[in-house]
Amino acid sequence: MTIQIKHKTSVQAPDDPTKSVNAAEWNDDHFVSGAVSVGGLSASISVVEAHIDSLSQQISVLTGGGEAHPTSAEFISLQADVSALSVGLSALSVQHSNLSATVSSNAAVVSALSVAVSVVQANVSALSVETSAVRANVSTLSVEVSTVRANLSVLSVAVSVVQAGLSNEISARALSVNNLSAIVSTNLAQLSSLSALESALSALHSTLSAQVSAVSVRTSDVSAAVSVVAANLSSLSVEVSTVRANVSSLSVSFSVLDARVSNNSVFMAGISGGGGGEVHPTSAEFVSLQADFSALSVAVSVVQANVSTLSVEVSVVRAGLSNELSARALSINNLSAIVSTNLAQVSALSVQHSSLSAQVSALSVAFSNELSVRALSVNALSAVVSSNLALLSALSVQHSSLSAAFSTLSVQHSSLSAAFSTLSVQHSSLSALESALSVQVSALSAQMTSLMANKAVLKGSQLISVSTPASVSAMGFSVGAGNTYAFRYYVIYTSAAPASGLGLTVTFPGMTNFAATAEITSGVDGTAGIFSGSITTSGDRVQAISCQTSTEQFFATVYGVCKVSTSGTLALQAFPEVSGAANQIVIKEGTAGAIWRTG
Repeated sequence: MTIQIKHKTSVQAPDDPTKSVNAAEWNDDHFVSGAVSVGGLSASISVVEAHIDSLSQQISVLTGGGEAHPTSAEFISLQADVSALSVGLSALSVQHSNLSATVSSNAAVVSALSVAVSVVQANVSALSVETSAVRANVSTLSVEVSTVRANLSVLSVAVSVVQAGLSNEISARALSVNNLSAIVSTNLAQLSSLSALESALSALHSTLSAQVSAVSVRTSDVSAAVSVVAANLSSLSVEVSTVRANVSSLSVSFSVLDARVSNNSVFMAGISGGGGGEVHPTSAEFVSLQADFSALSVAVSVVQANVSTLSVEVSVVRAGLSNELSARALSINNLSAIVSTNLAQVSALSVQHSSLSAQVSALSVAFSNELSVRALSVNALSAVVSSNLALLSALSVQHSSLSAAFSTLSVQHSSLSAAFSTLSVQHSSLSALESALSVQVSALSAQMTSLMANKAVLKGSQLISVSTPASVSAMGFSVGAGNTYAFRYYVIYTSAAPASGLGLTVTFPGMTNFAATAEITSGVDGTAGIFSGSITTSGDRVQAISCQTSTEQFFATVYGVCKVSTSGTLALQAFPEVSGAANQIVIKEGTAGAIWRTG
């Protein structure tokens, strides 16, 4: 028979390379082939004892019955039967003794094995309880770890969302700040350009102012020079007026002198001509006149000289004054042109300066407004960043708390793993004990193989009405090549016609050795009540020629031994002597068969 063994506790942990048995091998079903069935052995012994009792009864009938003549055929037949039965009885007695000794020995082994199995089962039960507790703890821990992992996953998702939002917000704000920086840089560049232009304009204005100041100074100088020239002209006019007055006086004097000269001339003419008188140089009048004329001539010469000198001086003054006035006029004209040009440039620069000042003012206002808007945006971004940082800090605190809880659970898991490892060591020890026990069971199974019987029973009646052999239901046994077997069939039957007996045979595969005997009830009770025959080949028939009545049930048997060369089926077949419903055979329920592997 085959015993199925399954561990009460299954292993869920992964394979441990230090263990000789993997988790899958531990969890699989285990089968022990050829195991001993004490009940089957007892049944076999009971069958043997019943057979011995039957033989004893037959011997008693043969030995205690009526008289038989030693020379009669019936006596000879009975004597042969008694001899055969004696031999069979001896053989059965030997088998019974051997079986009894084997049963006793095996019973002790089975008892010891039962005790060992009980100890192993107790240890396995204790280990199962501990393993169940550990698994419960591991399950609880796994649930807690799963919860922590779920919380960590949710937290990680939240942190990722916050980080993504913060990153996007920071990127947007950074882009805005970059744009603002670019605008500010552009505005600063424009302001720098305007400042440089203003500085240049201021420098030019300063230069022009200096030039205007210089022109003003030169104009002042010119004005002063003009004033000096005007003063000089006034002085010169005064001098000219004086000279003119002197000239006038000289003219008057000259006129007087001229008149006096004329008078003198007239006088002289009168003296020399018209009166016919004579003037003597020694006269007083002549001397006086000559002296006056000389003095007058000298005075006229002086006056003429003075007038010539004054005329020259007036001419020189007029020429110098004219030249000076021309030069001053030319300078004044040049300075006026320069002042006009500079004033035009100052006017143009003032216009440009006003335009640039207006642009600078507009840019300053726009820049101030843009800075205000950007400052508001930066403040809002700072508030968002602060809020996100606060949320991130809270999430970090939760993460730290969960990490601490996870660390605690990991320590507990490590402790449980250590306990589980200890239990695994104990389990390995028990597995070693179980392996040793399995070896002992295998050895015992090998020893009991020869005593193990494979049995079959017919569960319903089977009607056979054709004389061709027909297999009896459930009476087929598998046999393996290289094995040796002992077998026996126990047949209960009825025959519809007393004149039609039962026929039996067996079919089988290739055999190295085979021998079987069929014994069938035939005729009335007595020495001829059993019809027997040998079966030497597959399908070899043994046919009884009659039975006592058609209403009674009768017994037949087929038994033998064999060594199989080709695996196949050993099967019992039955048939009536003559075909037809009137001669049909009924194999009754309770018909049985058994086969023992003897080697």
